[in-house]
Amino acid sequence: MRGNQGSLTAMGVVLGMLLGSTTLVLGAPFREVPPTIGAYTLRGGEWQIRAGFGLPLASPSYWVASVSLAYGIAPWLQAGIAMSYGVQPGPPSAYMVYSGHAKLRLPLGANLELGIPFGFSFVDRGPWIEFGSAQSGAVASMGMGAGLTLHGGADLGVTKGGGWYARPYAIVDFDILPNLKLVGELGIIPPSVTIGAWIRLLDFLDVQLVLAPLALAVTGGVYLRF
Repeated sequence: MRGNQGSLTAMGVVLGMLLGSTTLVLGAPFREVPPTIGAYTLRGGEWQIRAGFGLPLASPSYWVASVSLAYGIAPWLQAGIAMSYGVQPGPPSAYMVYSGHAKLRLPLGANLELGIPFGFSFVDRGPWIEFGSAQSGAVASMGMGAGLTLHGGADLGVTKGGGWYARPYAIVDFDILPNLKLVGELGIIPPSVTIGAWIRLLDFLDVQLVLAPLALAVTGGVYLRF
């Protein structure tokens, strides 16, 4: 119990440091160029590179690092590829995941967007590469004004070991400052909660920190757009 409290305190300190750094923000407001949360896609002709790292604080023997590249084919369509390297107990301890993804965005009104994501992955656990998953779904994003956006949707897919699944979720996305965004996500099946902060340090540079209190995990990411 004491270890869990210490992990939560550490996550809170990191989040506080991130929020405190907003005085250095120089980038364009999120309201003008939102991140690709929910239905939103990259602008046409825009590239995005992401590097991320995830660590369960309750079990540091697990960790994963990832890098991805995405491109805005048009203002309503983006596609990309990603690669992850993870470590977990048990043979084989290391694995690689190769994935591709795309998102189609359909404007439904002045403040309402519908996104249709697609994705697939393959897993390399040593002697061979095998199918990992394929998924699609839908997500709607509605701007409520005053910097508040609500997102809701579901992922539908199939995995090699787990069969078919459906994962509904809801996201609250709030700009508390022009360059500081707080994002809370609630997963229904399986139950999950994440709390994240985004900071736009420069026009082309976003920093993200996501805490998962129930899983005692933290994920960080750096996004470059050009």
